[in-house]
Amino acid sequence: MKGVIFDCLSLLVKENFGEDKWIEILLSAGFTKFTIFPPYSDIPDEYFGKIFSSVQKNLNKSENEVADLFAEYWVNVYAPQAYPEFYKEKNNTKEFLLMMDSVHRKVTEAIPYSRPPHFEYRIIDEKTLYMYYYSSRNLMFLFEALVKATAKHFNETISIEKPQENCLLIKFLK
Repeated sequence: MKGVIFDCLSLLVKENFGEDKWIEILLSAGFTKFTIFPPYSDIPDEYFGKIFSSVQKNLNKSENEVADLFAEYWVNVYAPQAYPEFYKEKNNTKEFLLMMDSVHRKVTEAIPYSRPPHFEYRIIDEKTLYMYYYSSRNLMFLFEALVKATAKHFNETISIEKPQENCLLIKFLK
């Protein structure tokens, strides 16, 4: 996993809960208080589980609550600063989601050893989209949170169902 995920999570915690809380999270996860995750470095996937669990424990939040916090910060703060080109000329949630697989393909080409998720789409009609998530990391709960955060970013209302393990049925309501 690339360090950008950890960098984003650390900034989220530091900005909203303080530097000391991030240090607690690092220590609780078995790292030192000096641990840094460089954004474009390869970080072992199991570190994400350790850090994410420690965030849950130290913030007294559920998996979904932490996923929602991360997703909103990623979509609305971190990614627009780190990747502004992907936010240009996107007017709604559906357009944004439909470009995610091509964005991840570009990331794979540009950053050695990156393994971002892959997406496939089935458009039913203008307001209905099946989005399929493929990743060896199995972070479907985080993917769902990111979809919700994207709708919030565009000030839109969506409904989400999970008809199968790796698929979201997304309805664009307004």
